[in-house]
This record gives sequence, C-alpha cells and structure tokens, in this order.
Amino acid sequence: MGLGGLISWQQARLFACYRLAGFFPGRKSIVIYELSSPGKVVTWLWMHNPRSPLTFVEPLVPADVYQRQMQALCDLVIERTGLQLQDLTPLEENEEGDSNGMKKARLSS
Repeated sequence: MGLGGLISWQQARLFACYRLAGFFPGRKSIVIYELSSPGKVVTWLWMHNPRSPLTFVEPLVPADVYQRQMQALCDLVIERTGLQLQDLTPLEENEEGDSNGMKKARLSS
C-alpha cells in the first residue's frame, strides 16, 4: 500500500484516527488521522495541545485558529467522502473527555 499522494473523494474507503500513546496517562495531545483508498494512505497530525512541552512542532498560526482549521479539515473529509471518522484509539485510552478536552463524540461526528 502506498503512503502519501492524492486520493480522490470517491476512492476513499476509510477515515480513521488514533491517539499517540503519551508518556503520562491521560495526556494524549497528538492524534494521527488517515484517509485511505485501496492503494493509498494520506496521513496528518492534529496537535490538540500544541503548546505542550511534549509536542515536537508548533503551528504557525494562533492555537484557536489552528484548532478551527483542523476541525474544518475533518468536517470537509466527512462531507466529501460520506465516511464517518473511525476512532481506532484503544478503548481504555478513548474515554469521554480526556485531560486535553478531546471528546469521543466530537471525533466520531
């Protein structure tokens, strides 16, 4: 399966996310998103707490603008593909509302 590249909206078969395991329980500040077709995967990161000392990059725009843009990207993928976001985070890590304010209901909207 190829990584990166372009996927047409019609070819997309899976829209999924999962949280990176953190050093501290309950501190899952980075989520990986994947949009997959039969032959390609496009991935991106959403840093839910971009000012955390444990994140390795910082957005170039203010945090509130960054959060809105990332949510808009997820909403666009859902709208264009007709796919629901599948949260693949293990159940014990995917509790309603973690310390970063991430909510399972919002991720699966």
